Amino acid sequence: MRRVGCREADEGMYADDTHELWGSREWVAREAPVLFALFAEFGLEVHVKQPGQTDPSKSVVLFYPKPARCYADKETFDGVDLTDIDIGNGQSVTVVEEAKYLGSYATRAGNDLRDVEARIDKASQAFGALKHCLFKRKDVSIEAKRGVYNGLVLAILLFGAEHWCLTAKMVQMLRAFHHRSVRTMCRINMHHTMLNHVSTSTLLNRLGIQTIETYIARRQLRWLGHVWRMPTTRMPKRLLTAWLPQKRPVGRPELTFGHTVVRTVRVVEEIGGFVGPTAALAAATAATAAAAASKAVGTAAEAIRSAGATPREAQQLSVTGCLAQATAAAEATAEAKAVTAAAAAAAASAPRPRRHAPRKREVQYICHQRLRADGSKETQTSSDEESEAEVEEEEEESDDGFCDRTTAPVPKWEVLGE
Repeated sequence: MRRVGCREADEGMYADDTHELWGSREWVAREAPVLFALFAEFGLEVHVKQPGQTDPSKSVVLFYPKPARCYADKETFDGVDLTDIDIGNGQSVTVVEEAKYLGSYATRAGNDLRDVEARIDKASQAFGALKHCLFKRKDVSIEAKRGVYNGLVLAILLFGAEHWCLTAKMVQMLRAFHHRSVRTMCRINMHHTMLNHVSTSTLLNRLGIQTIETYIARRQLRWLGHVWRMPTTRMPKRLLTAWLPQKRPVGRPELTFGHTVVRTVRVVEEIGGFVGPTAALAAATAATAAAAASKAVGTAAEAIRSAGATPREAQQLSVTGCLAQATAAAEATAEAKAVTAAAAAAAASAPRPRRHAPRKREVQYICHQRLRADGSKETQTSSDEESEAEVEEEEEESDDGFCDRTTAPVPKWEVLGE
């Protein structure tokens, strides 16, 4: 909250743009005139649909339905009235299917597909305006193309990507535009790519540009790091750690921002972190802690209910106490990982029992030198494995008049060299 003059206004209110939440159509018809009268006291005028006006009003109402599985008739949402809302004096507010607020689109479907399509259209217009004068020029350096593309085109393409809940279809649309732009800056088309088997990673390395998933993850984790460092009184921090004591409907939950953040953190952990600034790694750590906090909320709420607290007290305490639960869970997990790592290191460093192979018996080679009667020498080499009987037999068979015999050990390498 911040004080404006002698009144207090919520931090989500702006001088020229206001986003309010109501629970039903009757609530809007009852509270909207009161809100417009309050704005008039400050000299502000809300643009509504006047009597006889055919164009829709600038101030619109967007109906957010429940999941489609909660309705018997999904086309009409079980007969919900979607006509213009009468606020008195013949004035009305138009009910629309999509609304643009602060540069981003909010749709009745509750996803970010319309916003992604609008961002791709805007980025295509900016890229096409500079295509022939910059991106396809031969005399323009790669550094200049990369700088303009990162600073202008990607800034337009990923505006608001910090809060996107991206499905596989949306990621493929962004990836297709990114790869098409890269091929244009390298002055090749799809035919050349398929004919010469040029991979997209080769073109990215040539330009020094990262994948579109890397740019999206950096933006999301950087913003999440800012939110994580906010005090608990700020609205973004309260919304990200909030919990509703309501049972979920049957079926898989809708894709949320928390699911997207957890998936991004897992991808970053698998690749070992970003090559860029270390702030992205700190944001990844904060996102992991936020995921642990969201998991600890249910346990804290159950403990509060068992203690006899009311659902509202359980909700408030779970919002403020989930951080302590997450910290305790993170410390326990870190301690378990440390013990496991120490045991693995000890097992790896322990000496393994050596198996002693039977030692081979060394062979001693003997050199026999004999002198003939004419003074010449004859050398004969043998090993100690030869039996004495064979040596004696050889001596008896030779009657050439040997008069003397000397023995001397011969080095092993000399014998093997022969």
